[in-house]
Amino acid sequence: MRDFTQVDFAVLKARALPREYLLTLALTPEQIAQRYKIEFAQIVDEPLVDNFAAVSFAGSNLYFELYTGWSVGKGTTCVCVRGGEDDGIDARSAYQLFMSEFKPVMREVLWISDDL
Repeated sequence: MRDFTQVDFAVLKARALPREYLLTLALTPEQIAQRYKIEFAQIVDEPLVDNFAAVSFAGSNLYFELYTGWSVGKGTTCVCVRGGEDDGIDARSAYQLFMSEFKPVMREVLWISDDL
Protein backbone atom coordinates (compact mmCIF):
# COMPACT_ATOMS: atom_id res chain seq x y z
CA MET A 1 0.00 0.00 0.00
CA ARG A 2 1.35 3.43 -0.87
CA ASP A 3 1.82 6.18 1.67
CA PHE A 4 -1.31 7.56 3.27
CA THR A 5 -2.26 10.26 5.72
CA GLN A 6 -4.72 9.67 8.51
CA VAL A 7 -7.48 12.24 8.96
CA ASP A 8 -9.19 13.03 12.26
CA PHE A 9 -12.94 12.32 12.58
CA ALA A 10 -13.86 15.88 13.63
CA VAL A 11 -11.80 17.45 10.84
CA LEU A 12 -13.35 15.27 8.16
CA LYS A 13 -16.88 15.69 9.51
CA ALA A 14 -16.48 19.49 9.61
CA ARG A 15 -15.51 19.56 5.92
CA ALA A 16 -19.00 18.28 4.97
CA LEU A 17 -17.77 16.56 1.80
CA PRO A 18 -20.05 14.33 -0.29
CA ARG A 19 -20.05 10.75 1.01
CA GLU A 20 -20.72 7.36 -0.58
CA TYR A 21 -20.97 3.96 1.07
CA LEU A 22 -18.68 1.46 -0.70
CA LEU A 23 -18.52 -1.87 1.12
CA THR A 24 -18.46 -3.85 4.35
CA LEU A 25 -15.38 -5.82 5.37
CA ALA A 26 -15.32 -8.91 7.57
CA LEU A 27 -12.45 -7.38 9.52
CA THR A 28 -12.39 -5.76 12.95
CA PRO A 29 -10.64 -2.46 13.61
CA GLU A 30 -7.94 -4.44 15.43
CA GLN A 31 -7.31 -6.62 12.38
CA ILE A 32 -7.21 -3.59 10.08
CA ALA A 33 -4.86 -1.73 12.45
CA GLN A 34 -2.47 -4.67 12.58
CA ARG A 35 -2.49 -5.34 8.83
CA TYR A 36 -2.37 -1.77 7.51
CA LYS A 37 -0.88 0.18 10.44
CA ILE A 38 -3.97 2.38 10.65
CA GLU A 39 -4.93 3.82 14.02
CA PHE A 40 -8.59 3.82 15.01
CA ALA A 41 -10.06 6.32 17.46
CA GLN A 42 -12.98 5.65 19.73
CA ILE A 43 -15.73 8.16 19.08
CA VAL A 44 -17.86 8.91 22.14
CA ASP A 45 -20.01 11.84 20.97
CA GLU A 46 -21.34 10.34 17.72
CA PRO A 47 -24.31 7.98 18.12
CA LEU A 48 -23.70 5.99 14.91
CA VAL A 49 -19.95 5.48 15.18
CA ASP A 50 -17.89 3.59 17.79
CA ASN A 51 -14.45 3.25 16.17
CA PHE A 52 -13.24 5.40 13.30
CA ALA A 53 -10.26 5.82 11.02
CA ALA A 54 -9.89 7.74 7.78
CA VAL A 55 -7.06 7.76 5.28
CA SER A 56 -6.16 9.72 2.19
CA PHE A 57 -3.58 8.48 -0.30
CA ALA A 58 -0.93 10.77 -1.74
CA GLY A 59 -2.14 12.34 -4.97
CA SER A 60 -5.82 11.64 -4.25
CA ASN A 61 -8.59 13.98 -3.16
CA LEU A 62 -10.58 11.09 -1.67
CA TYR A 63 -10.85 10.14 2.00
CA PHE A 64 -11.65 6.55 2.93
CA GLU A 65 -13.57 6.18 6.19
CA LEU A 66 -13.44 2.89 8.08
CA TYR A 67 -15.80 2.61 11.01
CA THR A 68 -17.86 0.43 13.31
CA GLY A 69 -21.04 1.39 15.11
CA TRP A 70 -24.46 0.26 16.25
CA SER A 71 -25.67 -0.32 12.67
CA VAL A 72 -22.58 -2.33 11.72
CA GLY A 73 -22.51 -6.08 12.39
CA LYS A 74 -20.16 -7.39 15.06
CA GLY A 75 -16.72 -8.21 13.63
CA THR A 76 -17.22 -6.04 10.54
CA THR A 77 -16.10 -2.61 9.38
CA CYS A 78 -17.89 -0.30 6.96
CA VAL A 79 -15.97 1.61 4.31
CA CYS A 80 -17.20 4.91 2.89
CA VAL A 81 -15.51 7.47 0.70
CA ARG A 82 -15.70 11.24 0.91
CA GLY A 83 -14.94 13.29 -2.18
CA GLY A 84 -12.98 16.40 -2.96
CA GLU A 85 -14.67 19.77 -2.68
CA ASP A 86 -15.22 20.38 -6.40
CA ASP A 87 -14.90 16.96 -7.97
CA GLY A 88 -17.68 15.07 -6.22
CA ILE A 89 -17.31 11.30 -6.03
CA ASP A 90 -16.99 8.66 -8.70
CA ALA A 91 -17.90 5.72 -6.46
CA ARG A 92 -16.71 3.11 -8.94
CA SER A 93 -13.26 4.70 -9.23
CA ALA A 94 -13.10 5.13 -5.46
CA TYR A 95 -13.95 1.44 -4.98
CA GLN A 96 -11.23 0.45 -7.46
CA LEU A 97 -8.69 2.63 -5.66
CA PHE A 98 -9.65 1.17 -2.28
CA MET A 99 -9.40 -2.40 -3.55
CA SER A 100 -6.07 -1.80 -5.30
CA GLU A 101 -4.51 -0.21 -2.21
CA PHE A 102 -5.98 -2.35 0.59
CA LYS A 103 -6.15 -5.62 -1.38
CA PRO A 104 -8.64 -7.45 0.85
CA VAL A 105 -9.20 -11.08 -0.06
CA MET A 106 -12.66 -11.68 -1.48
CA ARG A 107 -13.92 -13.62 1.56
CA GLU A 108 -13.26 -10.46 3.61
CA VAL A 109 -15.65 -8.43 1.45
CA LEU A 110 -19.12 -9.10 2.85
CA TRP A 111 -21.13 -6.58 0.90
CA ILE A 112 -20.58 -4.12 -1.95
CA SER A 113 -22.81 -1.14 -2.62
CA ASP A 114 -25.43 -1.64 -5.31
CA ASP A 115 -24.35 1.73 -6.77
CA LEU A 116 -21.09 0.19 -7.97
